[in-house]
Amino acid sequence: MTGPAWVSATEIARGAGVKPAAVSNWRRRHVGFPAAEQRDGREVFQAAEVASWLDGRAVAAPDRRVDEAPGATYGDRFRLAVEVPEPEPGLPKSADVPTGTGGRLWRALADAYRGRLSVGVGQLPLTGLAFTLLHLRFQEEQRWKDLRAATERGLPREVRELVWRAQAAGDGPDLSPLFESPYDVHRLAPAIEILDCLEPAFGNSRGGIPTQAGPIADELLAHATTAGGRRSGLLTTPRSVVRMAVRLTNPVGGERIHDPFCRAGEFLTAAADHVRSRNPNTSGLIASGHTSDSSIAGIARMNLLLHDLAPQNLRVGHAGWPDQKPDEMFDLVLVNPPFNDSYWQDTTFLNSFWPYGEPPSHNANYAWLQFALTSLAKDGRAAVVMPVGAGSSANPRESFIRAAMVSAGAVDAVVSLPPRLFAHTLIPATLWILRRPDHDRDDVLFIDARGAGTPVDRIRLELRDEDIDRIVAAYQDRSVLSSGTVISHPVARRRISEDDYALSPGRYLSFTSPSAAVALGDPAHARASIEDLRHDLRGLRRQAAEAQERAELQLDSVGELLDTTATSWKRLPLGDVCDVLAGFSGAIRTDHNGPSGTAVVKPRNLVENRISPEMIDHVEPDLAEKLTRYRLRPGDIVCVRTGQLGRQALVTEEQRGWLIGTSCLRLRPNESVDPSYLLYYLALPQTHEWLLAHSTGSAVRLVTAATIRRLPLLLPDRGQQERIGVTVSALDDLAALHDRIRRAGTGLRDALLPLVFRDPG
Repeated sequence: MTGPAWVSATEIARGAGVKPAAVSNWRRRHVGFPAAEQRDGREVFQAAEVASWLDGRAVAAPDRRVDEAPGATYGDRFRLAVEVPEPEPGLPKSADVPTGTGGRLWRALADAYRGRLSVGVGQLPLTGLAFTLLHLRFQEEQRWKDLRAATERGLPREVRELVWRAQAAGDGPDLSPLFESPYDVHRLAPAIEILDCLEPAFGNSRGGIPTQAGPIADELLAHATTAGGRRSGLLTTPRSVVRMAVRLTNPVGGERIHDPFCRAGEFLTAAADHVRSRNPNTSGLIASGHTSDSSIAGIARMNLLLHDLAPQNLRVGHAGWPDQKPDEMFDLVLVNPPFNDSYWQDTTFLNSFWPYGEPPSHNANYAWLQFALTSLAKDGRAAVVMPVGAGSSANPRESFIRAAMVSAGAVDAVVSLPPRLFAHTLIPATLWILRRPDHDRDDVLFIDARGAGTPVDRIRLELRDEDIDRIVAAYQDRSVLSSGTVISHPVARRRISEDDYALSPGRYLSFTSPSAAVALGDPAHARASIEDLRHDLRGLRRQAAEAQERAELQLDSVGELLDTTATSWKRLPLGDVCDVLAGFSGAIRTDHNGPSGTAVVKPRNLVENRISPEMIDHVEPDLAEKLTRYRLRPGDIVCVRTGQLGRQALVTEEQRGWLIGTSCLRLRPNESVDPSYLLYYLALPQTHEWLLAHSTGSAVRLVTAATIRRLPLLLPDRGQQERIGVTVSALDDLAALHDRIRRAGTGLRDALLPLVFRDPG
């Protein structure tokens, strides 16, 4: 007997064992929640879709019922209560894996070892253990049966031997911390039970290896990365970014694919899945990688093994330069290197060969870009994740390299990504598509996808399939294109050279003024520009709607912030947790007529907690080299010390290396202080009043560095600071977007007036 095919929200709550308010929250907070339909005057949902969605939501330990095992989901409850009908017969999906299996497996192991290992220490071995169990279940049938039997009988030695032998097959990570006690073997039981319910399905697999292992590993890795935090060391590239990079570069069978900073192997496994999804019988795919971190190398090797790739092709050590032999070059390089690595010269690359110029010693971004290019075979291409600031860096060496790469035709495209895609950094990122400079293309395609993405929780976004489709379509079309949240435009290399070879998409994806077009006697162009401005306004409104949703997600939890007791907050002088530096002074010539040299931040650039790029001054490169102590880095805060006090701004990746100018102070908080929290603390009216009361001067107020070091600072724990910072930042972003909408609407109005009120004479 099967239950109803359609259920109401109340029936979902009853079946899942939650309050109706929980279902309302799921619908509001998660865009992936099944859509409702109107049937016979009722709002209902497809029961099978609801069950699949609930499969991905584990029941927390305090909420589990007596008969529910660790790893149980609300989907399990719902299926039992509602008797969800089985799917109609048909071909299985490529993975044939129930939705949420990887998440259930991860949570089962995390629950089993909770209290036994700390998050920072336990993340890598727990992921390695999960991968080892997957390998046994789907790739070593007899040993899986032996493991299940040994676990049921509580035989520690046998269990350890089977697990260690399996992890050795992929040269996996050290699992000994997980088996220090004889009782530890019993912790495997929930995970074994989850995997034992899956029958190996071979589908289109090669070499007799079941197809489920890879997709479960992918999902599990995403859960482990999100749960672990930066301390775990498991800093992988978001799956949606990986899918986008792979689709843009489109690997095919027989190609040599390489990741010189391999992390957990996610780029290599995604490339293999992409190739096999188009031709299941593909052979000859060669995937290789380097990693400098031996602790995560075991995870990457096991991941390759689970995707039917050779784990021995992953090497630990420095990324080495190919020796230019055709059979040792790569058709495709995919890499997400560490951003702005300042300790790279003696630890990252075996050799130093810089065809476009030597990178600066304090930043490896352009070393990685050149490494990728120099590794390519004829007609090869590369996708490299870069911080957004790399495209507009004013560092003289980086500017020279960027100009040389563009002039040679090595840069094919640059894609601006939405913020908050990465679990462990808020630094905005771009994706650079590079090619061997042996083609005749004379432009660079810029794609702005900053308005794409959808929230997956209170902090993170991810690219939807339709977002990736639009980005790929823009890349393939390679023309002026606008499709929802994605805008693209090919720009000639000559035009880029006129803008000092800046490679920031936002700089080139702006619209011509309609009134200027009329003045030039081009009314047709003016009308087209009006449409462009309308489109720009619509795009801003879409971004504002998404910002509104992110702000609402933060406000849903504001009660927790308000209820948190302040008894544990510390009160201390700002100087105890911040390095304070006054900007350079003296007769130093700056120029705001063009982006030449190094940018200098002055009070007029501090606008609404942000550094405005308008009217930015610059100093000559030679002089900038003498002012290195005044350079800014992400996380610094710049505030006014002379004149209109109470203005401050947070330094982002885009302003890395800029200089702090006259009449400003630079605050550099230590690790105990969240920069966003400090930014908004400085914006408090009470703080402004304190600064005015302790400033000197009559007509022009002045706050010295010594004075601001004495500023009383209220400081909760770091986690509470981050929650406050993220919540207020979401509202700040929303306000900034609405201000842009206001200015865009005013600009459209002002541009339209000269077109409709024209002198007939």
